[in-house]
Amino acid sequence: MWQFITSNLPGELYVTNLLIASLAISVLGLWIAWQVRERRPLLRHRLLCCVMLVLLVSPLLLWGASTLHFAAVSVANHKTGQSPATAKPATIGSPIETAIAPLDIKRDRADRGYRAAAAWRATRRSALSLATADWLPVVSRLVACVWLVGALLVARRWLRGALVCHRLRRSARPVYDARVLAIAARACNAVQLDHRVDVGISRLAPGPLSLGVLRPMIVLPQDMAEALGDEELLCILTHEAAHVARHDMAIAWLQQLCLCLYWWNPLVRVVHGGINRVREQICDDYVVRAQGSGDVFATVLVKLAEWSLDQPHRVRPAGVVLLYECDDLTQRITRLAKGGISMNDRFTHTSLAVLAVASTSMLAFAFVPALRAENPEHRSRTNTPRLGASNTGQAGTASFQFTPTALQTKRAAPMRLSYNDGSADGKKSIAGAAELLSFTLPDKGAKVAAVRIHGSRYGYPQPPKEDFEILFLNQDLTEVTATKMAPYSRFKRGPESWVEIKFPQPIEVPAEFWVGVNFRAERTKGVYVSYDNSTDGSHSRVGLPGQEIRDADVGGDWMIEVVLAK
Repeated sequence: MWQFITSNLPGELYVTNLLIASLAISVLGLWIAWQVRERRPLLRHRLLCCVMLVLLVSPLLLWGASTLHFAAVSVANHKTGQSPATAKPATIGSPIETAIAPLDIKRDRADRGYRAAAAWRATRRSALSLATADWLPVVSRLVACVWLVGALLVARRWLRGALVCHRLRRSARPVYDARVLAIAARACNAVQLDHRVDVGISRLAPGPLSLGVLRPMIVLPQDMAEALGDEELLCILTHEAAHVARHDMAIAWLQQLCLCLYWWNPLVRVVHGGINRVREQICDDYVVRAQGSGDVFATVLVKLAEWSLDQPHRVRPAGVVLLYECDDLTQRITRLAKGGISMNDRFTHTSLAVLAVASTSMLAFAFVPALRAENPEHRSRTNTPRLGASNTGQAGTASFQFTPTALQTKRAAPMRLSYNDGSADGKKSIAGAAELLSFTLPDKGAKVAAVRIHGSRYGYPQPPKEDFEILFLNQDLTEVTATKMAPYSRFKRGPESWVEIKFPQPIEVPAEFWVGVNFRAERTKGVYVSYDNSTDGSHSRVGLPGQEIRDADVGGDWMIEVVLAK
């Protein structure tokens, strides 16, 4: 679960999108339900149930929408993007470069000025985006921890109600009284239920209730059937049989699941209370239709309220209780005294249109996330023109080629040799071997001034007090031409980023050479080195001199770069 929250989609944007989507869905659903408050309760009940169902499926919809890159606003992704200070210059070369016609000094100055202005604008936009995303990782992880604790507490209460429901079913004794069975059969016929419903009596029942999803049962408190007349008992059994016919117990379990997932959203509790309230009104209307009047049932509700005051406190089960909300009792009695609302099980075309529009609108909030992760470095590269560049289209080489003139070499940034586009497609740590990458010098006599590695450290919070190796090998990997050491502390834990290891003196290497980084990885220490799948991986290997050298098997090349001396 933690891996899902912190690594996928990415996690901090997913948590934020889920928060925004749940609030928007709840507000829209409650507003539409309030607009149709004067219509039949059946339409309001379906609308509120649609709100609950959309909330339950919104995490999956957000997952799918994020993979399709749907969003209203783009936010820089701190996991793949680089800070402006480490952004790749627009004049980076490729490992294998061909010379192009030299530019004159005047054109060279205009070219550099234009690229510098474009790079500054792109960097500024990336910096603004990164500034808006800096708070997301910390806040989202804190929200995820608080949500998990709250969900466990709500789930504990839910399971407690389920255990009470199980105890009620086990304690319920079947009813063999012919009078009660005949009235129960009349109640099933009144709600057009095509099968009999078991009726039981239990001393643990807090009131008349329905429980069970696969095997529904109506449970009456002990001695209640004898204390009520035939018409009064018929009203109670008709009301509970209506719950069974409408499958309200299954909806009640979905309500509890929604409360468990969205306990932090107060609007979800409003939706939950609205479903309970309208559900009781609909079942009251079944009684009014069967009796022709609500006067008898209103009297029964008053008697049940008085009876419940004399009963000891009992834990509420995970079923549907007739007196679910005592605060709504006055409104229910007043409504029954007025005759209720005429029942109509079929929807009109207007009601179906309202339900379809409301459901589609709420699904839009879940399927179009508010925020989308974007790599600011990739945006800078795609938006910044590279004059004097051409696309080779060859596998295993960079897409752009640029060879500076002698004047440009003195003033421009050092040339880098790489096989990546700046965006990591994965990471890997190799135990007992080094990550190897081959390069070819563009000019004879060029020297290596630094090595850049894209990765992050894992293991204990404190870095090990030791160094890792940077190896330079000849073309056939049989001889180590140079070895350099660098401290482990240069790599940080967390998101992968570029780490540049500069050498005091440039290193002489063959025209074709290999660079290897050996971190001597173990379970408690090591570095995840990123790789990029934009190339075919023919330049990457894994191994050590004098040992077995094998393919990297990462589907691309290691994100290791060589910085040449000016």
